[in-house]
Amino acid sequence: MGRSSDINALENFLVGNGEEIRPLFPYGVGIDTHRDFIQVCILIKEGESIRQYEQKRSTAWHSMKDAAEWARETIRTKSIPTVDPEPLRYTIESTSTYHMPVMKAFGGKPSVVNPLLAGATRRKTDVLDARLLAY
Repeated sequence: MGRSSDINALENFLVGNGEEIRPLFPYGVGIDTHRDFIQVCILIKEGESIRQYEQKRSTAWHSMKDAAEWARETIRTKSIPTVDPEPLRYTIESTSTYHMPVMKAFGGKPSVVNPLLAGATRRKTDVLDARLLAY
């Protein structure tokens, strides 16, 4: 094989040539954190479809606890087939120290990522960040 065919083979592998890409888990939860609020995005499999649910909540303790319960209940009641979200898996940005109380409120199994990884798009918004983290 020549260099050109090696590059084409690699590009075909990376691009997938139209293959359907599926998430590894039946749901994803992404949380973008700030001083005064969190943006939560949930991606759920409903049969062959993937549905998206979003909420913006304050960082008051009761509000974050409600957001965690909303995430679990949404996954439990909207997933087809039914999924038990315990322990809840989610991805959260490590923004300053704002992510620490959110992780305490949500419990479960967080994956903490550098905000530069989540905000690699040209248009940076909280909604887009939460969606990317959920994916």
